[in-house]
Amino acid sequence: MKLFTNDSHINSDITDVWNISKQDVQNINQKIISIESKLHEKHQGHYFDYQLVDNFFNELSDFEKAMIFIYGQLVHEHIYKKNL
Repeated sequence: MKLFTNDSHINSDITDVWNISKQDVQNINQKIISIESKLHEKHQGHYFDYQLVDNFFNELSDFEKAMIFIYGQLVHEHIYKKNL
């Protein structure tokens, strides 16, 4: 999972829904990229998305983490199948 670091890819709709700024969105992207990079280095490229969820949302319960993970998998599948 690679995130966009270019401002042109940031969806402004999220700032209309939640009380966050475009800078907040950039900070979130950078945090995820940082976590992903550390996992990549630590596991030499062999890690799972659940490890990313664990590291990014470590304060949540396992049930809440599983909800985020499963939702992410459904979105990925929807996008993958749509682009076939």
